[in-house]
This record gives sequence, C-alpha cells and structure tokens, in this order.
Amino acid sequence: ATLYTKFSNSSGNEHKQVALELQRKLLEEEYLEKEFFEDEKYKGQSEAAILMGVSVYFFYEDQYTKSEEAGLKALALLHGVENVLTSDTYSTLGCSAQRKGNLPNALDYIQKGLAIDTKLGDRERMGSDLNTITGIYLAMEDAKSAEKYILRAIQLQRAVDAGKPSARLGIELGMASEVYLKLKKYEQALKYAQEAYDTAEKMGDKIVAAVRQCQIAAVLFDLQRYDEAEKTLREALAICKTIGNRYLERRCEKGLAAALRTTNPVEAFKHLERYSVLADSIFSEESARQSNIFNAKYKNEELEMKNAEIEATNRTFRIILVATIVGLFLLIALAIALYVAFKHKSRAHEMAQRLEHARTSFFTNITHE
Repeated sequence: ATLYTKFSNSSGNEHKQVALELQRKLLEEEYLEKEFFEDEKYKGQSEAAILMGVSVYFFYEDQYTKSEEAGLKALALLHGVENVLTSDTYSTLGCSAQRKGNLPNALDYIQKGLAIDTKLGDRERMGSDLNTITGIYLAMEDAKSAEKYILRAIQLQRAVDAGKPSARLGIELGMASEVYLKLKKYEQALKYAQEAYDTAEKMGDKIVAAVRQCQIAAVLFDLQRYDEAEKTLREALAICKTIGNRYLERRCEKGLAAALRTTNPVEAFKHLERYSVLADSIFSEESARQSNIFNAKYKNEELEMKNAEIEATNRTFRIILVATIVGLFLLIALAIALYVAFKHKSRAHEMAQRLEHARTSFFTNITHE
C-alpha cells in the first residue's frame, strides 16, 4: 500500500524505480502473472498491469473501494484493448463491486469481461465469468436469468473435462442445484446436488462431499423426505467431526434440529443446543478476527498517513533546498559580476589618473623648455 502511494505520487526516474519495485512485489506475492511483462503482446501495458495487480491486492485485503479505483485507472490505460489483462481487470472490478453490494455495476463489469474472453476463446476464464454472473443473479433474486448462465457454464466445463471429474464442474453443479432450489424445481435441484456430491467423492474431497450432502438434505427437506434428509445429515455430521470443520458441523446440527422437530423433539432440541454453542463460538472467534483485522488496517492507514506526511515534508524541504541553492548561486554570480565591474572601473580610473599625470608632465616639460 505504501509502495502504491509512492507509485501514484512520483514521476520521472523515481516513478520508474518505484514501478519496478511494486511490480516485483506483486509478482512475488502472486497478484500478477509474469506474462504481462514478458510477452510481446502486452508491450507498453506494464503500467496498466501493475494497476490491475494493485486492484487484486486491495480486493484480497477487503478494501473494495481502493480496488475499484486502481482497476478503473488500469482500464483507462487499456482503452480499446481487448486482451487477457483487460478481461482480468473487468473480473476484479466486478468482484469488488459485488462485495460492495453494487450488483448492477458488478454484472456490467463481468459481462464485459465475458465478451472479451469469448472473443479470445479462453474457456477457463469464460467458465469463471459465467459462474460469477450466476452468483450475481442469485443475489439479485433473479434465478431465471441465473439458470441460463449456469447451464452454459456446465456445458462448457463438461467439454473441457472430457468426462473427468473436476473441482470447477463440482462448483457449477452445486450452483445449478441452488438455482433450481430457488426456482422450486426440486427434482432438478436434487439431481444436480447429487452429481456434485458424486464429483467430490470421485476426487476424494471429503469437505466438499460433506457440503454437497448438506445441500442434498436441504432439497430433501423441501421435498418433505425428512428421513432421507436426516440420514444424509448424520453422514455429513460424522465427516465434519472427523475433519474438524465446525462451520459445516454447525450447518448439519441446524439441519438435524429441523429434520427431527416433529418426529423426535427431544433429540431435535439437543441438536439445536449444539448448533447454538457452535454458532456462539464461531461468532466470538470471527468478531475477534475482524477486530484484529480492523486494528491492523487502522495501524497501516495511520502509518501510511505518517509516511505521506514525511514524504510531503521531504518534498517541501527539497523544494526549499533547491530554491536556496539557486538563490545562493545567483547571489554569488551577482557578487562576482559586481566585483568584476568594480575591478574594471578601478582600472579605468587608474588609467585615467595615469593619463592625466602624463599629460600634466608633458605640458610642464614643454613650458620649461
């Protein structure tokens, strides 16, 4: 952040040096890809690439306004350019706007990125764009629009995977289940949730498998198939306790409390109690974490302000120093000029006196003769 401040406020050779240092840091921390500086097709776009990297950095620091500001500066430099760098900038801008709750702007940014990725034929980025658009439409309570994009994403990913299971396909299948649950198309929601679970099982990902079981149980609950929902949640709960994932455990406990509410109220109450304990514990830890993050950010901002003040003071001092040096130089030059003029005048006066003396002596001698 401090380097970015210097980058924004510097010029000339100083700006070039700061840009190189900022570029090195962004590459080192994997906020940027090397190809943006090594590939000829990105020639002359290094400044935009650095700004895009800064935008990504601020996004992961949860500073979404700063992320948008840096991203928009990058876009201004990339005006009329349609490449991966521009697409990635739109993607970061869309995600930042989404986190800020500005869903129309988020949708516009991601749609523009998708148009570029489609032209480039970049299927990986296209899939990511389609997933993000689906999520935005779900947040906007527009499941019907979301359906079109998630089905397109799944079709694209199946072609890429060529029959092999992949984490991305699992995510998309899970999102499709959410979309159909919102549309109250429960059988389709169940079908996609089950396939998402099967994908996680094939990949040996127990955590994701447990998430998908919770998703399946939610659909079964809406279908009023409570016994099946209970069985699925108990299986998921056992996995959560084994791997120590309290977030999923909390979700399973809440689901079991709902599933057993009418058939076994006593056990349902026990699950509800465990859910409350887990929820309180997680909330306390999350509050402490957010408090630490806030304190760290406050200290960083305070440090940045102090650095900015020092930089401003140093800049003022440099200006005064340069002005003083120039002033002294002019005074010295003036003094030398006056001295030279004085010497010339003294010599002229001396010559005049000698000439007058010679003339007087000449006339005196003439008179005597």
